[in-house]
Amino acid sequence: MGMSKMAKVKKSAWLMLEVDGKVLMLKRGPKANNPNLWNFPGGNIDPGETAIQGVIRESFEEAGIKVKPDQLKFITALTVKNRALAYYRVKMDDFPKVKINNESSKYEWVPKKKIKNKKLHKATEMFVKIKKVYL
Repeated sequence: MGMSKMAKVKKSAWLMLEVDGKVLMLKRGPKANNPNLWNFPGGNIDPGETAIQGVIRESFEEAGIKVKPDQLKFITALTVKNRALAYYRVKMDDFPKVKINNESSKYEWVPKKKIKNKKLHKATEMFVKIKKVYL
């Protein structure tokens, strides 16, 4: 057997944005990848970006929310097959104005205990299974 090329690791970062016990969830649009599944704002980290830069950019692109590096609390990192996922949390006192882009069809502030009832995107589902302590 020949040497197989190392699979390139896909890195992504996700934000659990929490206000008053509720977490911002985005529903993927019908034309987006993983259509109609719910997830946290987040996504792939671009080449040359840190996980923190990636999660800040993705949160702004997908939800119109500006978070600062010092607001982010690192929760956990998961590695599944060739994916490395980093999860951050930001707690805010007030609900920010959410402006979704065309990747999402809608958003919802979901009570933490109810997140698992949604039809979840894989990255969010893995987090929910492992990190019940945060939910």
